[in-house]
Amino acid sequence: GNVIPSTGVPYSLKKASFTGLENVEKIGYGIEHFPYKSLDGNIYLIGTNASGQLGKEDANSKKVFTNINWPYPITTAAYNKTTLLFGDNQKKLYVAGGTSLNERILIGGETNTPQAVNTFSANVKEINGDSDGYMNGAFVLEDGRMYGYGHNAYQAKGGPGGYGLTEVINRNGALTGNFLIENGGITPFSGIALSKDNIVYSWGRDEKGALGLGYYYIVPNPDTGGATTTVGDKSSFQKVIFDDSINVKKVFVGVDYEKMILTEDGRVFWFGQNTFYRAGTAQTGSNLPIQVQNLPSIKQVEMGNRHTMFLDIDGNVWTVGNNASGQLGNGAINTLTVPYKITSLPKIKSIGKGDHSSFAIAENGDLYAWGDNKYGQLGLGDDIQRNSPKKVEGVSNVKYVEGGTKNSLLINDSDQLFVVGSDQYGQLGISNPPPIFKEGQELIFPPNISISTADNQTLQTGQTMTVDGDVVIEKTGKQIEISYELEGPAGKTKNVLKTYTSTNTAEPFNISIPITGAMASGGYLITVTAKEVVSGVKSIKGISFAVTDLTNPEIFADITNIPKWKLSPSEINITASDLGGSGLKGYR
Repeated sequence: GNVIPSTGVPYSLKKASFTGLENVEKIGYGIEHFPYKSLDGNIYLIGTNASGQLGKEDANSKKVFTNINWPYPITTAAYNKTTLLFGDNQKKLYVAGGTSLNERILIGGETNTPQAVNTFSANVKEINGDSDGYMNGAFVLEDGRMYGYGHNAYQAKGGPGGYGLTEVINRNGALTGNFLIENGGITPFSGIALSKDNIVYSWGRDEKGALGLGYYYIVPNPDTGGATTTVGDKSSFQKVIFDDSINVKKVFVGVDYEKMILTEDGRVFWFGQNTFYRAGTAQTGSNLPIQVQNLPSIKQVEMGNRHTMFLDIDGNVWTVGNNASGQLGNGAINTLTVPYKITSLPKIKSIGKGDHSSFAIAENGDLYAWGDNKYGQLGLGDDIQRNSPKKVEGVSNVKYVEGGTKNSLLINDSDQLFVVGSDQYGQLGISNPPPIFKEGQELIFPPNISISTADNQTLQTGQTMTVDGDVVIEKTGKQIEISYELEGPAGKTKNVLKTYTSTNTAEPFNISIPITGAMASGGYLITVTAKEVVSGVKSIKGISFAVTDLTNPEIFADITNIPKWKLSPSEINITASDLGGSGLKGYR
């Protein structure tokens, strides 16, 4: 019959057509692509590559921050799951990406091109939300109006409504006030807001005390006809039990019914759930705000998916909570129950969070990033996780940074918006359609790297970091180069291990790095690269380790001039043999 043209054949044709493909042995079929095996033994793929299903890296995804070149100054921006939202100085909110119309606030149009949600009474000044299973969030206008978007179960947006925009207003007749909002946010099933007259309000489902009412709101369970009880939900606004005489600076939402309050005098309070000890305590929940301990005076808080960041008034960054992706920046992946001060950063003026990543902006506008990087969302030019802060090259004069599940963004001093990470759903907003390959693309299998050495080891001076592994490639007779790069506090060094011709057997490799006194304490990353020399196809695999001083210092206390008995306080001079490790010594 007919040959299918590159433009395709309409469904209405209802007839078989020749594809033009010959010497085909086997075929498969996907939703928007299909693979086939030819008689020469090679595998080819045709169709869209939006999710990398053709075995190619998505051409639209970015591993370095890229300017979206918006024509107007950007006022704020955020990533919520795989949706980009931003406001400009034209009083408009825009959306791009999203896995469905619901995640795009019911706005149609091309997902890879920012679409206007609405024109509002004032500019959007902040967007806050942290979503896991459901898409939820809120934004606040400069004139004090607040809107919720996304899933609205349990009155998450303050009252009835669907996935579209819902203005969050007071529905509680027992309250009086102006109800203009200074800042606020919505997380799945509940929300929080700070009014311009310094009142903290909440609404939604009271799971784990998420409304901060001082009690757990329980109602008869309609599914059992009232025979049992269940957690109840309340409309906006409910007054959080908090001292009105304390001036509040900002409120925050986490993904698991978690809320935080930052006061003007630098104290931080939490209530609701406490997943992964992100409030710096082993207490699992509270229906009343409780002060976070073991912190100095704080000026900024950021709540990631299940970790928390704090910036103190001296420019130090503290982290606590889940650390599975290295997002706490301590050089390891262990969950921390007490806030940890990152000592490898310069003086910081602002911080930002991703779902499982973290960011810090230095006083000179330089950007530092660490944590999850599977989609290149750290902007470091690769997709390797970092367990310690790493300076992001190629960006400057950064004033705001924010991350999501697969992406991150920044705004510079010129109010320009830069984005990085996956473009699977068009969430970079750079108007590039997903690439479609109409001719067969040969599937080239990259070398496969296996590392047998345990990840995230902690070593000290005198020990050796040894990395053992091997490389396997599908085809024989290929020239393969194996190299590695060591990245640490002092920078990067690169070494070529070997070049060989591939066979049917695995090619072993060994890396040995002595830990010397010249190596600074902190997190290190070894990235092994195996590259097919002719085609340039390569694989990269990383392994992290930390260098620390594990020797407890000897502690000296000068008590020569202290009487045996004394009823008033005395000063005792305490010194230590070095600043690493930790030690304990008591005197009676």
